[in-house]
Amino acid sequence: MENFDISVVGIKKEYKAQKSILYPNIQSKETTATLRLLVDNQDNKLKIGMYVKVLSSSKAKSSLVIPITATIRKDKKWYAFLSTAFEGEYEPIEIEIEPLNSRYYRVIKGLKQGDIVVNNALFMMDSDAQINGIY
Repeated sequence: MENFDISVVGIKKEYKAQKSILYPNIQSKETTATLRLLVDNQDNKLKIGMYVKVLSSSKAKSSLVIPITATIRKDKKWYAFLSTAFEGEYEPIEIEIEPLNSRYYRVIKGLKQGDIVVNNALFMMDSDAQINGIY
């Protein structure tokens, strides 16, 4: 989890905050994103419209991610189509995923680094798998 330290000119106290929401829309002209933080303001010294300095810290961790377009949901399960040893052949593999942002999923189970998956035309792969009785 990411932690944030907030300081304000004129207030000696340093506040701690945690990320609530990172909105998925990024303004490309300004390269800014909107982040909502949860701050304990019991002393009511922080007011609306104040400018603050925010320092972020987190423990680095790596995750395997795949594009949303590389997944398909079927019978309440998530699948990706994995490239096999034979060129042009793919097999559906059940995966566990969680949303990372508006374009990617974090892979929890089912794939490993280096696996090659189909990224588009999943409806064609799904139809082919059904016809060949792979599901």
